Amino acid sequence: MAKRLIVAAVAVAALVAAGSAFAITNGQRDGDGHPNVGAMMFEDPSAGNTLQLVCSGTLVAPQVFLTASHCTDYLLNDLHLTDVWVTFNTNSADGPYIHGTMEQNPAYNGKPAQNGNDIAVILLDSAPAGITPATLPPVGLFDQMKADKTLTQSSPFTAVGYGDGSKLVGDGKPNFYFDGYRWNSTSFFNSLQNSWLRLTQNGSVGAGGTCFGDSGGPNFVGTTDTIAAITISGDSACVATNVDLRLDTQSAQDFLAQFGVPPGH
Repeated sequence: MAKRLIVAAVAVAALVAAGSAFAITNGQRDGDGHPNVGAMMFEDPSAGNTLQLVCSGTLVAPQVFLTASHCTDYLLNDLHLTDVWVTFNTNSADGPYIHGTMEQNPAYNGKPAQNGNDIAVILLDSAPAGITPATLPPVGLFDQMKADKTLTQSSPFTAVGYGDGSKLVGDGKPNFYFDGYRWNSTSFFNSLQNSWLRLTQNGSVGAGGTCFGDSGGPNFVGTTDTIAAITISGDSACVATNVDLRLDTQSAQDFLAQFGVPPGH
């Protein structure tokens, strides 16, 4: 039986950790710009035969969808679900939906913004037709770029995901909105830590970024198809900083290698 979609994003952030699981702001609909970026869906146990969007992610091998462990952990350990679906349609309401199996990093400790192991994959039952997987960066790329002074405050990264937008209203409070489409925006380098790439998404400098529902989604290096990092956390209004798990680390690439994902080069 075909599944229908509830067009709403689940605020995983409020359920797993304050400020985690964020979506696209100050951006535009992606259209066919990033066909290897997909929406992670689950069947709402309170409303049978419906699918609901929880996070975003990227195809990194023919049947391997990269996302965040706090997304899979929410389904596996909070909702006690084992079934998950992915669609690569630019409109997540239209499908088709590919069933998959969740595999999260066993070193994940349930604290997204404090854990350098917040990475997971969905092993798809079948490969999506006509979609080329994204690539990983070389190990140590951003440390080398920082040492070479080629990673600067003007270095751009492209965030992609299906989550909420955010606008500050008159009283300074954020107003969130969701349409179920894939969006993208440009962020700029802020700082680098051992596991984390922090990007500015402040609109005052012409940047955009991520918000609720974009967790697990990619932040590409500039306009390339190389994923620098996956979205993990940020500020609660989705207007300042995008905190991302680096993929140029040996630990991230060792985890992905178990599932046949090619190393960065």
